Amino acid sequence: MTALKGAVIASVENALMTRPHLGRALHELPRTGWLRVLALALFIPAFYALWTGEGAIAHLATALWLGAAAVLMLAARAEERAGLRQLDLLLAVLACATVLSPDTHHWPGWMPRLAVATALAVRVVLDIRVYLRRDRLWLLLVAAGSCWLLGGVGFYWLDPKVHNVADGLWLAFTTGATVGYGDLTPTVGSSRVLALFVVLVGYTFLSLVTAAMVTALLGREERLQMQALHRDIAALRSELQALRRDLARQEQPGALSVPDAPWPADVLAPQPDRRARTHDPAPGPPPAGP
Repeated sequence: MTALKGAVIASVENALMTRPHLGRALHELPRTGWLRVLALALFIPAFYALWTGEGAIAHLATALWLGAAAVLMLAARAEERAGLRQLDLLLAVLACATVLSPDTHHWPGWMPRLAVATALAVRVVLDIRVYLRRDRLWLLLVAAGSCWLLGGVGFYWLDPKVHNVADGLWLAFTTGATVGYGDLTPTVGSSRVLALFVVLVGYTFLSLVTAAMVTALLGREERLQMQALHRDIAALRSELQALRRDLARQEQPGALSVPDAPWPADVLAPQPDRRARTHDPAPGPPPAGP
């Protein structure tokens, strides 16, 4: 077990060293953000298990829900900003209060729990918005694929008309892409609530992935143009430095100067203007009177 743990740690450190941008991305989200992500990951299955489960499953879902509330309290305790700390603490208290409400599978018994889970989901989205950037296409694709897989499994678990995981994945794709072919549709309340979130997540990731692809294509052309511009600037700088070196050598006192070539005699002598007109000499003074 110790050897396996050491191998896992070494592989993670190697990945972070070979890909420093991945390490920077992981450190962009603070520890309280990761705790809220963990709490949301526990709240979602507990919410549906409390809605649809009975007996031992309902008790297990209750324990999972309370565990998520405890994780949220830890996040509130570690939060440095007072306003966000109070918000996390309020969500944790409301989560503990809603689990004590009568368990009903119909409207409006599940609304308080849905409100708490939705508020925490919005809080987590605001935390992870540092990752949802157009220059991180790989991360957007991983997040979109993960949400698609979770949606497919959720439809298979919740909807009795979805008979296998493949149908659940197809329903998650058509719902998230909002194409709505109609061959598979959510038929119960729990799967319809899931469809609502799948549509919202699908809209978000479809827009972000499309924008990231366009940015990647246009960014490649811009990088090529900038590389050509930098090459031209480097060539001009080298030519300018060569000219400066030549001028510096010529201005040195001991530098040999090239003598001027002698001018031919016919060039030095003034040439008559053949087009000039011949003038008579100036007249003398007039003769004296008688």
